[in-house]
Amino acid sequence: MFLRNRPKNPKTMIRIGSVCLLVFFALPRLVPMIVSIGPDAIDLARGVMLGAAMGLILWAARLNARQRQN
Repeated sequence: MFLRNRPKNPKTMIRIGSVCLLVFFALPRLVPMIVSIGPDAIDLARGVMLGAAMGLILWAARLNARQRQN
């Protein structure tokens, strides 16, 4: 509910999506050094990060296209 009233800035969304993408690529190398969890949990976290990155970047592209039309 609180996201409806906020201004939607495509540049900010692309930055957040890019950070999620960087975490996606860095996660398999960093997690074994920090904690010892199973490979399934790492795959889950990577999937969440990839999904968030894809969703945010595609959403930002759609917002950018809408702003250009207006």
